[in-house]
Amino acid sequence: GVLDHMGATVQSVNILPSNKISCTGDILIKQLGNVPFEVRTGLGTTGSGQVLTFPGLEIALGIGKALNIFIPVLPEIDVDIGCDAKIDSICIDGEKRCIKLNARATVTPKETAFGNSRDGSRRLNV
Repeated sequence: GVLDHMGATVQSVNILPSNKISCTGDILIKQLGNVPFEVRTGLGTTGSGQVLTFPGLEIALGIGKALNIFIPVLPEIDVDIGCDAKIDSICIDGEKRCIKLNARATVTPKETAFGNSRDGSRRLNV
């Protein structure tokens, strides 16, 4: 059967020399209790910078430091960040242990001079 997870706690996030991000913590599984995990991934973009990708995403569950068996996560996962955002470049620098990000976003305040009418057209609020 399928294991029921009830939540997760992240204990650390690190930049690895292999130019990946590592996230470790515990997953609370109903049938097993707390199970340690580690997730590793790279970062990239597609779709003109509007889709964040996780190349090489892999996970290890319940494994101690002496034996790390990572399993690839398939199918690959990506996140569409929307048409109002664009990642121009993203790079994980394992040597300097940092992420270099060049991005832009369009931010529209909730209360603007323009509003949407019920028919979907834009009109000036006076």
